[in-house]
Amino acid sequence: MNARAMLLLIASMPVALSGCTQMQIKRLATPDGSEVYELRGRDPGRLAAIASQQCIHGYDTLRQSQKSGGMESDLKPAQWWNTAASYLDDAGAQAQLLVSCKAAPVAPAATVAPPAATDGSAK
Repeated sequence: MNARAMLLLIASMPVALSGCTQMQIKRLATPDGSEVYELRGRDPGRLAAIASQQCIHGYDTLRQSQKSGGMESDLKPAQWWNTAASYLDDAGAQAQLLVSCKAAPVAPAATVAPPAATDGSAK
């Protein structure tokens, strides 16, 4: 295998392995029966999108955290290394989102106008 083919293989690994990411979604029990979800994965943006799908009336963020590993650098080789390593190392980058779903909005009660007063003068 020549050097160019090897470089292409190494460069395509993050793309090939990107489908291997795992996400965990757990519904937590609460005393009042409200919907509370704990979401874990690698991408905080994706966790927020999933929370929006789970909580159709919106949600309140109870806790959010993100841990990332790797070299911090603006150089492209270091960024490529971090990307490749993030697909191979499950403990390298993790995000967590704990949300409480908002309840469906309650429609305001219809107000009924009081009956018109009749004084007997109109006939």
